[in-house]
Amino acid sequence: MKLYLLILFLFTPFLGKSQAIDQEIINCQYKLTYVPDSLKPTVNKEDFMILEIGKKTSKFYSYNTFRVDSLIQNDTKNGMSPLEMLANRNKYGKKGFLYTIYTNYPDNKITMVEKLLSDTYQYEEPKGIQVWKILSETKNMLGYEVQKATCTFGGRNYIAWFASDIPTSFGPYKFNGLPGLIMQIEDSKNQYNFTCVGIKKINGNAINKPANAQGNINLSKKDFFKIFEQYSTEPLAFIQNHTPASISMKSGNSTTKKPYNPIELIP
Repeated sequence: MKLYLLILFLFTPFLGKSQAIDQEIINCQYKLTYVPDSLKPTVNKEDFMILEIGKKTSKFYSYNTFRVDSLIQNDTKNGMSPLEMLANRNKYGKKGFLYTIYTNYPDNKITMVEKLLSDTYQYEEPKGIQVWKILSETKNMLGYEVQKATCTFGGRNYIAWFASDIPTSFGPYKFNGLPGLIMQIEDSKNQYNFTCVGIKKINGNAINKPANAQGNINLSKKDFFKIFEQYSTEPLAFIQNHTPASISMKSGNSTTKKPYNPIELIP
C-alpha cells in the first residue's frame, strides 16, 4: 500500500511534448514563503517559483516541481523502472506546488493548469481580476526602486511592490496589471509572500504550453478548487475516487484531514 502511494505521488510527472505560445524575454525567480496550516501561523514552508515573461504572455510555476519531473522523465527515458526510481527517491527531492499559470493566454484570460496523479485539470478566468490602489511609498529591491500598491484578491488583502523600470504588467501567481514588474507581494496576515530574488533577460527561449491541452479536464473555478481541496486534505480518498485501484485504509485514516490554507480563500 505505502509503496503504491509513493509511486503515485512521486512518479507521475507531466510528460509529453510542448508547443511554443510566446518567446521569453525576462525570467524572474521568486522565493515563496507560505503558511500551509492557518491554525499554525508561525509554521512556514517554502517553494522556489519561476515567472517566464514573454511579449504577450507569462508562465508561472514551481521550479522544485519542474526539477523533480525533469529528473524522473529523464530516468524514465533511460529505462529506469518506477521501483528503481523509488529506491533512489532521495536524489529527486520534493516537489513544490503543482500548478502552472498562464496569464494572457488565451488573450485577456488567466489559465490555471494542475496535474493531480494521472489527470490534468484546468480552468480559465478574466485577466484583470485585481483592482489596484497605487501609493507614493517607495523602497529599493535588487537595485530597482519599487513602489507600493494594494489590492484585495481571493479573500485576502495584499501589499505589492512594483518596479516601473521593468516595463511589464506581469507578476507572480495571478497578480498582474500594475505599470511595472511586481517584485514582491504579501498578504496582510503574512501567510503568502512572493519575493523576487533574481531577474535575467532572456533571448528568445520558448514559453511552452503542454501539447495535450485539448485533453485536459476543463472545470469551473469553483469545481477546480473543490477537487484540489480533497487532494490536499484527503489524499487517500482522492486516490480512491480518481484511480481504478482498490485501496484499503486502516480504521480512522479515511477521516483524518491534512491542513489546508489555500492562497485563494474565495475561489
